[in-house]
Order: sequence, then structure tokens, then C-alpha cells
Amino acid sequence: MEALLLLHPIHKIIGREASVRGDYFVEAGGLLRHRGLAQLTPFVFAGISVCDERIFRDCPHGPISLLDLWHQAEAVKQLRGIVHDGGWYRVHMGHRASVPCMDRTGILL
Repeated sequence: MEALLLLHPIHKIIGREASVRGDYFVEAGGLLRHRGLAQLTPFVFAGISVCDERIFRDCPHGPISLLDLWHQAEAVKQLRGIVHDGGWYRVHMGHRASVPCMDRTGILL
């Protein structure tokens, strides 16, 4: 495995806009398949990845795209995912209104 991505079920996202169509399908054994041209996928990338150093072996110097590296790992069946099934809030950087109001226990108000 070259990369492990944290995923979240799209139907359980709190604060999801209709334009969010998901990122991945989870295949047998946790293998991931990117959405490609699909209109909707069951899982979104939740922002955390763990990558083996091998995935960076042939990277050019300078800025790189992790998505490009994940596509390469997917092509050789080395991209896997783990599903987080708890609460997950879609928060946009710089948009305070997108942060849900919660009490001290973490329950939405």
C-alpha cells in the first residue's frame, strides 16, 4: 500500500452542499477507485492521508499534486481507504458561518 486515505460517507456529512459529489468508491479489500466521470460517489476524502515514502520516489522537484500520486497508486492497486463513520462537518476555510454551533458535548444546537 502506497497511500491510505480517510474517507467519510457522503450521506452523513453535516453541512454538505449539493455540489459535493464525492471522491471515491471503495472496492473489495479497501481498494479505492476515483470517481472519474461518475455523478455521485458514496465517499468523500476527509482530508487525512498516510503515504509510504515510495509514492514520492519519482516525484519531480517542486510543487506536486497528491491527487496525481494517488491516481498513480490506484493504477497499481496501491491506494486504499478507511471509512470514518462518526460525525464529520464540512467546513470551508474563511467562512465562519460554515462552522456549526455546538454545545460543550459536541452536540449540534
